[in-house]
Amino acid sequence: MSQPHDHDHDHGPGGHSHGPEGHTHGPGGHDHGPANPRPAPPPDPQPVIVEDAGSRALEEALSSSFVLVKALMVALLIVFVCSGMFIVDQNQVAVKLRFGKLVATGDGQLYLPGWHWAWPYPIDEVVKIPRHLQHSVRSTVGWYAVTREQELAGKEPDMTGSLNPASDGYAISGDGNIMHARAVVRYRISDPVNYAFNFTVTSNLVENAVNNAIHAVAARFNVDGATRTNVAAFRNDVLRRTSDLVSRHALGVEVDEANSTVETKVPRQVGDAFREVSIAEAARSTAINEAKGKANNLVATASGEAADILSKANGNASKLRASALADAESFTKQFPAYRANPTLFRERLFTEAIGRILTNKADLFLLPESASGRPEIRLLLNPEPPKSSTNAPGQPH
Repeated sequence: MSQPHDHDHDHGPGGHSHGPEGHTHGPGGHDHGPANPRPAPPPDPQPVIVEDAGSRALEEALSSSFVLVKALMVALLIVFVCSGMFIVDQNQVAVKLRFGKLVATGDGQLYLPGWHWAWPYPIDEVVKIPRHLQHSVRSTVGWYAVTREQELAGKEPDMTGSLNPASDGYAISGDGNIMHARAVVRYRISDPVNYAFNFTVTSNLVENAVNNAIHAVAARFNVDGATRTNVAAFRNDVLRRTSDLVSRHALGVEVDEANSTVETKVPRQVGDAFREVSIAEAARSTAINEAKGKANNLVATASGEAADILSKANGNASKLRASALADAESFTKQFPAYRANPTLFRERLFTEAIGRILTNKADLFLLPESASGRPEIRLLLNPEPPKSSTNAPGQPH
């Protein structure tokens, strides 16, 4: 049995073509109607979807995973936002940088102790700066070489015959002598922004200021004043110059002079000579003080005696002055009586004088004038004892 088939014949111009519905002649030809029409093909069958338990489990797993991913994304977002929380401790301040630049200016750029928030890194960066804590730097010039272990143990390094400039530090005093000096300067941060951002390592600059101050001040002192007689003034000048330098360069720190130390020392190679000079000066000072003490005692004694003599002289002068005034007054009062009768006045004065002289006198001696004008003195030797007012026992009255 033959199968139906489609065929086309092309006979050129004027020929005919057989199509599925018949044949068509070319120009000048004729067209016949459909011959032996074929039935239309059946429509394609719809696919049958078979849903099994594995597919449903996969779909549920994917749905749960999407929920978990969403929750994880929300949690990560919360963690990202909360990671910007930061705490500024006591004795600290903080500044916030946004893409490397300060966020604010003036007092508003400082975050004081407490809780604060910033965008997480790399958007914001928080820099914490110790503000009220005490920092310290040690000078690196002016002192002989000593290890950290020797310094902690309080031991001096072995002394060589002479100072070694390659390892031993020193300073030159104003009188051209060599001396040693070192300082431990303590400071606090007063301007955190300048301290943290305007300089790479601010503590190194403070150390350089201390070194500069040691050399500059040593040049203004003689070696005796810097190491023995005027150490306090040397210390004050070193700390004052250090403070001036850090202020002049706006390092953002404030020197704590009360808790800073400055130590000076003569070279160890000539220490014995300086000690002998110190002993001699101490003996000289002791002798001078003893002499001054004795001089003060002598002056005090002489001053007391002079004051006593002067007081007595002033008293006698006052008495003499009072007596002279009284005599002058008495003479002034009695002078008219004398002028009226001089003889009677003299006799009265003589009588009054004799009365005052003989008052309360136990023995009285009268020397009468002799005919020759010479007084006769007669002495009664071994006079009779005075009679007792009471009789002895057993004697008659």
